[in-house]
Amino acid sequence: MTRRAVFPGSFDPFTNGHLDVVTRAARLFDELYVTVLVNPDKPSWLEPGARVEAIRQSTRHLANVSADQSRELLVRYCARVGAQAVVRGLRGPEDAGYEWSMTLMNARLAPDIDTVFLASIGWAHVSASRVRELCRYGVPLAGLVPAPVAALLTAVGKVREGSPDGQD
Repeated sequence: MTRRAVFPGSFDPFTNGHLDVVTRAARLFDELYVTVLVNPDKPSWLEPGARVEAIRQSTRHLANVSADQSRELLVRYCARVGAQAVVRGLRGPEDAGYEWSMTLMNARLAPDIDTVFLASIGWAHVSASRVRELCRYGVPLAGLVPAPVAALLTAVGKVREGSPDGQD
């Protein structure tokens, strides 16, 4: 039986913390779908297709990883792709409560899909929202996002070069 998992998120943008979780989860599962979940109630910073492509480029060295996007409920997406597990990264205790409540709801909706938590030991200080803030201030992103993501952010004009106050 193929061990298949989904690592869902908005990945707006995809960070080195996300890449760390993907790399480690790829060792645990035969197939890993890194899936951009599009939430119509949440405004996005980058287009979903651009995020998927940046994830593909950032994970191309991992043969068992693919990138996808979905507007479906997570457990329905997992059922459609035949995933037995959801992978979630934890940066710290503040993530645990939020993730735990989602895990309980997912378990109620789809008891056959397990959730696996991976601690983000070296990346607790990196989040997509912090990366977005640094972009507004023109702070270099080296070491925070994979090179394809940095190139995307620059190409779509999200990086404000030399803007000390974050103003346009």
